[in-house]
Amino acid sequence: AMAGTYTDAAGNTSLKVLPTPGAAGSLGANKAIVIDAIPPTVTNITSTLANGAYGPGNIVDIQLTFSKVVNVTGTPRITLNTTPATRTVNYSSGSGTNTLTFNYTIPTGDVQADLGVTLLALNGGTIKDALVNSATLTLPSSGATGSLDLNKNIEIAGNSVVPVISSTPATQNGFTGAAITSVDTNAQGATDLDADGQAVTYTCLYDMTNNSAMDAGGTPCASLPNTAYSFSASTGVLTWTPSAAAVSDMTTPTVYEFQIKGKDTTNLTGTTYFKINLLKSFTSSLGYDAGTSSSYTFDASLIDFSGGYARLQLVDMIDDDNSATGGFAAGSGEGSKWYGVAGNDYTRLDGTTNCDGRTTNCSGQVDRDWAPQYGSVVSHYDFNSTTTGWTSGSYPSVTSAVKKMGTRGLLFNGTSHYLQRARSVQDDFTIMFWIKTAQTTSAGSCANFYDGAALVTNETGGFVNDWGSTLCDGYVIAGTGGPDTNIKSTVRINDSLWHSVAFTRLKSTGVIKLYIDGVLQSTATGGTNSLTSGADMYLGAIGSGATIKYSGYMDEVNMWSSVLDDSEIQLLYDRQLPTYGAYFQSRIIDTAGTSTPFSSLSWTTTKPFGKELPDYVGSVQNEAVASYSGINNVGMMNNIVGLWHLNESAAGAAPGGKDFTDSSGQGNHGTLSGAVTLGTQGRLNKAPTFAGGYIDVGASTSLDFGVNNFSISMWVKTKNPSVRLVSSKLNTTANGVDAYIDPTGFVVFSLGCNGGAAADCVVVQNSLNVADGRWHHIVLENDKTYNVLKIFVDSIVQVLSKVGSSGTCAYLNNGSTEMKYDTCPAQNGDRTSTSFLIGSFTSNFTPYTGVMDEVAIWKKALTNGDILDLYRRGANRLLFQVRGCANAGCPSAAFRGPDNTKKSFFSELNNNTVPATGTGTVKITPPVLNFADYAIGIGSNRYFQYQYFMESDDFPSSQCIYSGGGPCSAELKSVSIGPTTVYPSIAPSIVNNTAIPFYTLASASETASCASGVKYQLSINGSSFFYYNGSAWVASDGTYAQSSTSAQINTGATTVATSLGRTSLYVKALLNSSGTSQCTLDAFGVSGNSAY
Repeated sequence: AMAGTYTDAAGNTSLKVLPTPGAAGSLGANKAIVIDAIPPTVTNITSTLANGAYGPGNIVDIQLTFSKVVNVTGTPRITLNTTPATRTVNYSSGSGTNTLTFNYTIPTGDVQADLGVTLLALNGGTIKDALVNSATLTLPSSGATGSLDLNKNIEIAGNSVVPVISSTPATQNGFTGAAITSVDTNAQGATDLDADGQAVTYTCLYDMTNNSAMDAGGTPCASLPNTAYSFSASTGVLTWTPSAAAVSDMTTPTVYEFQIKGKDTTNLTGTTYFKINLLKSFTSSLGYDAGTSSSYTFDASLIDFSGGYARLQLVDMIDDDNSATGGFAAGSGEGSKWYGVAGNDYTRLDGTTNCDGRTTNCSGQVDRDWAPQYGSVVSHYDFNSTTTGWTSGSYPSVTSAVKKMGTRGLLFNGTSHYLQRARSVQDDFTIMFWIKTAQTTSAGSCANFYDGAALVTNETGGFVNDWGSTLCDGYVIAGTGGPDTNIKSTVRINDSLWHSVAFTRLKSTGVIKLYIDGVLQSTATGGTNSLTSGADMYLGAIGSGATIKYSGYMDEVNMWSSVLDDSEIQLLYDRQLPTYGAYFQSRIIDTAGTSTPFSSLSWTTTKPFGKELPDYVGSVQNEAVASYSGINNVGMMNNIVGLWHLNESAAGAAPGGKDFTDSSGQGNHGTLSGAVTLGTQGRLNKAPTFAGGYIDVGASTSLDFGVNNFSISMWVKTKNPSVRLVSSKLNTTANGVDAYIDPTGFVVFSLGCNGGAAADCVVVQNSLNVADGRWHHIVLENDKTYNVLKIFVDSIVQVLSKVGSSGTCAYLNNGSTEMKYDTCPAQNGDRTSTSFLIGSFTSNFTPYTGVMDEVAIWKKALTNGDILDLYRRGANRLLFQVRGCANAGCPSAAFRGPDNTKKSFFSELNNNTVPATGTGTVKITPPVLNFADYAIGIGSNRYFQYQYFMESDDFPSSQCIYSGGGPCSAELKSVSIGPTTVYPSIAPSIVNNTAIPFYTLASASETASCASGVKYQLSINGSSFFYYNGSAWVASDGTYAQSSTSAQINTGATTVATSLGRTSLYVKALLNSSGTSQCTLDAFGVSGNSAY
């Protein structure tokens, strides 16, 4: 409202109406003007502390609440009603709020049964509201509403004493699963009363850091991982059985730090700490379980980890498959290959990377260490690919069509071909090569080494220091110059067959020698100069301008800077002679033992190869399918009435003073008559060389054939036609059996001819020349079931022709492969008592000349299968050599045969009751050759290797129906080295990859079956291993000798931690063997963390 009268300049009187408060134009709308003159007043005094007594050091927060928000400057203070003197307390906080806080820290000596505030003073400061109204400082009176002593009952006990507490034990070591030693916390005098006699109440916290503080405030002890727990707030006693979860680290003690606080009735608190170290006891086992091999480090070739244990691998001492780790595929060679035929796997001649044993001899080349004096070979020319290194104006053809060995040979045309290169030898030498020729060229006197067509020569014009060899009129002439000295072969070799030529010279004596087909032909003594006049040597011509050149084939030219002896020349010839051949070196068998006593070599084949027929031993002996899986007839030896191996090397050595033993059991021992040389090389073992003599095996009735079946088998080698093979019960006046080689080299077989009418005579012949200087197997058969005669040569039934003297009643039948005499008078093979003769006719008429071996007679007709098996016993051969080696790779050990040299070989000929000489009884089982029976020094070594030579002279090459074709071959199923039960004796080790965590060890144990004992080494880092020597842990050199048994480990277990360290345990187990004993480790266990 407005008082008075208001006019404007015009005199108009105002209405005196004002805007409504807050409306537009009003003062409230235009201005924010507050009019407040009421001062703030204290309305209430309290504290957040609970009612109770509080001793020195406790802080009492005293809160003064005002009627409105106040702002404080300076340090106002309040006065408390304490005794013996009042206590002032400065302002602490609250400006800008309606509550101001004053914190009172109780000093020693202040007491008050019921704390109150008696005065509020500005103390030079201010307490004002927002309008700067100064607060009224009047406080509620003691006991009045809003007063402290009414709102709270806080007793000030400034004379009270802080409890002093301690825990026993202060530190202890414990284990999960086991109760700790209970910890008792006490105050004064081992009681739960403080010095004032006030009862103490306890609280418990823990953390896992040993630093006398509760990190992150600690954790109530009730949360401890436990299987049993208690804590008494009134007695301060802690009991605890830690659970397994209380420890997560097995390698160091887990530390639990405890804080115990003891509070008396005046809220004074004492604090103490104690520590408990915890270990988790453990028992851990290395189980070597199947499927966990990746958790261990070991050599899988030495340790087998497949059966829930670790055990020694049985060393594979048998090659019986094509495995690349323990079979034939792990070896190497040329000319043979493994064939997998269901249930009848074997290796045989076949094509390999470089050479095909079905078409050539892959075994005889001199570029391998089987060759004698291999270290002195200075030149080896096999011409398997090219004539690289040789020069010529006209090169000979390198042909695969005709070769002696390897894949190719040379063909010289006789007009322009030759080869030239730098001379390889000059002092001591051996030159050896093969030729095949029909050349008849002659020149000069055929007496000098420059007469005729040159073979291998260093001939230089004039009487100079040179050497050479030529072919003249079919003879080989060799010689040296300075002065000219010549030697000449005793036989012509231009028969279109392969022949070996060897020429040696010893400089110190000048002696030169010439060999043909391994046989010494001539020797002479020449000069002792170095033969260096000619810088080059030639094949096929005496120089590039020679008018006479060699025509024919040449192969395998080799030169040594040493002189091979007779036996070495023979060895080379024997290995290079076979038509087909393979060479194989086995894998090197590592027995993982330093002294394996290699004891034997054995092998199995599908049939007997290179083996004589079984001898009579109390009864007829037959080989079984169990021994030879592919044998044709298990009764082949039944009905045998004569068996002469002809191995005798001296006359009179047979029973009864006879000269040749009959091994059939019939006692038809033979008597030597005339010129026969004993003990020469036969088809199988030894054999006689006939030079006009013969063998009389008597007139026993066991050899009476009568009108019954019979078969006669023999091996012959001759270049002479018109010679007798056998004759039986035959003379000029009686019937009998007769067989001979006619002038054309054909086999003639007759029955019942002499002394009988022409109508009674049955005579047939074949049309294959067997007088060619090669071994041939001949079977003469009279089959009375069908009344036929047959001739087999090299297992092939022959196409026959009727000899003119044969009776008209006989006729050819079955494609001319048999002479049938069913309409003839009864044919009788023994109408007189005349003896059965080998190599002659009655009165030594047309005696045999040549070598004969393994003659056998049956009173039955052999089957075609029998005859093939008989043939393959001689035509297919396997020869073995062996070596034991101390070092991997066998860098220096030489292969050896029965006589401890590389000149001899193990074969089925040693499968005899007198194995070293083969002069005992032939066994019917596969060969098991014990080294103790020979002079061979294999000894005890770690490594072993064998090599074999597989040979075949199967000329027909049609009887064995192989996939891919080829000649009949030895079929090798397996090779075994004794002892066959061999375990590594170098104590191979197995180590756990995942460490066993530990702090301390307590014990160790094993579960094992090991005759030679398992030993151990321990490590804390997996690389440095130690063993316990009975008193201390010592660094090991890794050997079994520096290892400990489980019992020794157990003894030293408690000192591992202090001696080696802690954290990670690696166990190296070494499995030992005598070499023949197994060692199996099922588990190795340790326990630990049961002590500190």
